[in-house]
Amino acid sequence: MAVKGLIFKIRTRMIKTPENIGQQITCKLCETENDDQSHIIQCIVIKLKCPEVLNINKTISDIIFRGSMQELETFAKVYEKAYRIRNELIK
Repeated sequence: MAVKGLIFKIRTRMIKTPENIGQQITCKLCETENDDQSHIIQCIVIKLKCPEVLNINKTISDIIFRGSMQELETFAKVYEKAYRIRNELIK
């Protein structure tokens, strides 16, 4: 997915997570927090499978609304990888 498209989806809460479609469900991977689009980069299980997530030291909001183009590009690559891993693991 292109950087602009992914950032748009995150800003407008169009990432396919239970919370974005009106459901409050605990993460099926870690079973500790709600499964929302922010949790994708906070989930301990995903962090173990995608260590690049550990390099994200700002909130998603700070990055997608105030980040530089370089930060957005880096974030988009890591987020997309973490999202793909999440979807593979919950199948």
